[in-house]
Amino acid sequence: MVVQSVAITNRGDCCRERINGAKILIGNSAENGGINNPRCGFVYKMYYGETMSFNCKGMEGRYVTVTLPDIEEFLSVCEVQVFAHPAKIQDLLPSPHSDEILASTEKNQEITKDLRGNAFFFPGESDNSVVYLSPQQPMNLKAFTLCMRLSLNVSENRETILFSYRTQYFDELNLWIESNGKIGFYMSGEGVFFPPINKKNEWNHLCLTWESKYGRTELWLNGRRKPMQVYNRRHQVRHGGIAIVGQDQDSLGEGFDASQSYIGKIKDLNMWNRVISLKALRAGFRNKDVQKGNIFDWGSLTYTIKGNVKIV
Repeated sequence: MVVQSVAITNRGDCCRERINGAKILIGNSAENGGINNPRCGFVYKMYYGETMSFNCKGMEGRYVTVTLPDIEEFLSVCEVQVFAHPAKIQDLLPSPHSDEILASTEKNQEITKDLRGNAFFFPGESDNSVVYLSPQQPMNLKAFTLCMRLSLNVSENRETILFSYRTQYFDELNLWIESNGKIGFYMSGEGVFFPPINKKNEWNHLCLTWESKYGRTELWLNGRRKPMQVYNRRHQVRHGGIAIVGQDQDSLGEGFDASQSYIGKIKDLNMWNRVISLKALRAGFRNKDVQKGNIFDWGSLTYTIKGNVKIV
């Protein structure tokens, strides 16, 4: 069948706050309840009693699965409505204008796009301008590399969030510019700090690497490694959260403070579930032969824009 949309109701006897982070999956595989099928949408924030509709853009499949985060449980038909029709042969053929349709997708809808050569632009201080990032795999991480290119337009002595990943109760992975200019990295508690970036540069390339076994943590700034630090040995980043740029989450998917918001441009954001090689790090700085991120890939990024964020 061709699924046009899926509607979900947050019933109090079912979910309440547990529904935040739920995924809507559509496809032809029944294995493991369909959890490996392609994703139609992601529930960022839904209140008790609220019903939300997700545009699945004509995805084709026999099974529709809605999974709740962190628990092996699915929503039943009493909470989910599927609006679909039988697939026709022409529905299964690619449209010659599919790129044009994707480019015209409005804000507040999840889309996947090759953003190479483009940037997210946050023009001013705001408590509602944000980009939600959808990972390609669950973010239960014992190691990672996070890279991005930043063009900042913020004043001195101002806290500025660079990246925020939060689960229901914890700031799992936050990257900041502190009020003293240093780079602050936090995982579920106290942070570790690195020397400041030069905000006068038009662009700064930043890569952060961390691995759990020894807690080895490194910051690469414009192709140069800062002194290594040991941080959060044997820790693990938990999956089931929400990743965003532009704002810091004081609660899951919300609780934004304009005075900490990102102002400027962000591009070339990639993330891996491992520490990538020295060669790959340097290639990222040169923006040549960049490895595809297997959590976030700037060349095929799935995201949702809210508020006044532009793609430039």
